[in-house]
Amino acid sequence: MGSREKTTFASLPVDLLHSILAPLIRPGDLWGAALVSREWNIVTTPLLYGHLRLIGRDLDIVGKLFRTLVDAPQLCHLIRSLELRVYPISLILSERLETERQAAAILRSCVSLRVLRWTRKGALTDRVLEAITELPKLEVFELNGHTSLSPGSWSVKHLLRLPPLRTLSFILPDRLVADALPQILQDQVEKSGHGLDELTILCRESPVVNDKIMEACIPVLSQTGLRTLALAGCSKLSGAPILRLLPNLPQLQHLALEADNIAPSFYADFSRHLYRLLSLKVTHPGPRHAWADGFFPSLLTLLRGTPLLEAFTIYHSGAAGTGVREWAVVDDGFTRELSHVVGARLRKFECSGILMRPASIDELDCPLVRDLVIHLGYTIDLDRLRNTLATFRRLRTCHVMCQRTDIKPEDVRSLASRCSPTLAQIGWRNQVWHVKRVAVDISEEDAVVGNSMEPVRLSLERWNFPWWPEALLVVRTWCLGISPPISQSAEAFGAFRRHRYGAEDDSLIEED
Repeated sequence: MGSREKTTFASLPVDLLHSILAPLIRPGDLWGAALVSREWNIVTTPLLYGHLRLIGRDLDIVGKLFRTLVDAPQLCHLIRSLELRVYPISLILSERLETERQAAAILRSCVSLRVLRWTRKGALTDRVLEAITELPKLEVFELNGHTSLSPGSWSVKHLLRLPPLRTLSFILPDRLVADALPQILQDQVEKSGHGLDELTILCRESPVVNDKIMEACIPVLSQTGLRTLALAGCSKLSGAPILRLLPNLPQLQHLALEADNIAPSFYADFSRHLYRLLSLKVTHPGPRHAWADGFFPSLLTLLRGTPLLEAFTIYHSGAAGTGVREWAVVDDGFTRELSHVVGARLRKFECSGILMRPASIDELDCPLVRDLVIHLGYTIDLDRLRNTLATFRRLRTCHVMCQRTDIKPEDVRSLASRCSPTLAQIGWRNQVWHVKRVAVDISEEDAVVGNSMEPVRLSLERWNFPWWPEALLVVRTWCLGISPPISQSAEAFGAFRRHRYGAEDDSLIEED
């Protein structure tokens, strides 16, 4: 008999390579796979360039990447999603103009691009926007909406030349963009016949998107099949135009009203038009605000009108006028009533910047919850918390905010060990870990003498994905005492400096 041929990765059928390599997430892993062989390179290169994401730590490689893409336009053809959160704007004029030329050339070669997030302030120019308006397959566009940020400036008229989009997101729009918003939305309706599916406007205590602007948008938005509406940081936007808009959005499924000027008294009227709502994000007005006493009762009224709700986020990120942080507290009985109203379907519950008493956590009865964020005070009973977390049998991610700084990784591991076996990520304050489990063999001798051994060994590994954990994006930097951002969504944070989204640098998201 002949000897068996040795089997290696090179022996794998090429047809299987894509299924094997597609789960790789980190660019470094994909880059290493691309160097294995010619066959692996053919499969891996589209995965490597299919979604390009440049965030704060990538600033040093932007120039090299731009030059590579300009020299190899065939790589641009592979890009389906491009997120540019950083951009080399602090350059001398000749270098800045060359970078702008390269950016425009790259965009014109991105014939397959569907998602574009260009959020770095000062990175947009007329030349770059002209190239963006020519993208044939663009569906999702997120941009910094300030038209005159140094060194970049551009005309709002370019936004009337965009292709028909599915999603449009504005980060920090200025008054010129806000005034043109009704016309921009109408242009999208005329081009597609149905307008946008998703609209996001993220301001920062700005008055430019106000009642007048929103009233002008109502006739246009009424012609759309809008499913997602997010309005954040609009300090002069009240509940009146929102109340007139909601009856005209019968397909609305996702609503975020964050840090606006909407009185909780409007919530009861809102609830009559939110039967199809799947996710809701709201902000607490603050413990000393005139609306504080009626906030939770009004919120419960709103929730009673959302029987299909699957995701609920509530937070508060403000500070008192003295600059000293004062904490809002979840009303007694709120989580019990929430569980009764929407708990049967809820898959995500997030509460940050608003302290939860132990009883409030115990009363949270949501058997399907997979993603959980809770915020505790200074007094913590770890045993009680372990027992409570053990009741969430489908938990996938768990993040605990608290005021105590003396909790050790060993304590967090003990919490994770009592959670459901489905738990894959756990966080405490500004630290996040992957939860890893390894089967452990129990010897016959141990079994005979009755030694207590875990059949599965649980360990915590440092968070090493190339994006921020969503829980830290919810945090609003309460634990670092930094002026907080407005938006919860990951897409929004490109508009703010890295130290404003929950950690000052990568070293803060670590194991110890």
